[in-house]
Amino acid sequence: MDIYAIGGRLLSALLAQGIPARGVISFGEFEVMDDQSGRHQLYFGRALIDAYKAEKCENWIGITILEAAYTLYEREYPDNIAYYERDRVWKKRGDGVLLLNPFIKLHGWYESDIKGEVSKPYLNWDAPEFPNDIVGFKYLRDMAAGYANKGDFSGKVATKYHCTIAFLRDILGPEIFEWGIKISEEVV
Repeated sequence: MDIYAIGGRLLSALLAQGIPARGVISFGEFEVMDDQSGRHQLYFGRALIDAYKAEKCENWIGITILEAAYTLYEREYPDNIAYYERDRVWKKRGDGVLLLNPFIKLHGWYESDIKGEVSKPYLNWDAPEFPNDIVGFKYLRDMAAGYANKGDFSGKVATKYHCTIAFLRDILGPEIFEWGIKISEEVV
């Protein structure tokens, strides 16, 4: 679970800096060896190849978790994959891949803010994770809106942003998504 959380936080921090990124979490054996000169390392193996192939198939900005990276965990804790999907940590796709929600703090602080338990300014609350989520969320929305304003809904880069926004609308749900819009417009 730590690797999933670290992956989400890393992506949120990159997005907050205006750096779109995509990644894959896989699991399995791979080798690391020095090349003949001893100046470079070579990485190879099934887990690395699987991650490379999976990343090339994606058309969004986000992190996917391959089955190999969660099946051992799922065997030990059989209900947790479904539990965390209900809790909007990820969404399980039909091919068994998990799509990771990078804005877990945005999701987590929604109820508290509605109850008045989050003190403003938002960018000082639960730093740096919550502010990263707010700024990263706004970055993705602004980029998608910029492409939409130009009428670009099918370009190679534009579709990555549009697909990511569609995923976020789905994983966060309409209430949290709209709240994310509201607070990100207030603070950034």
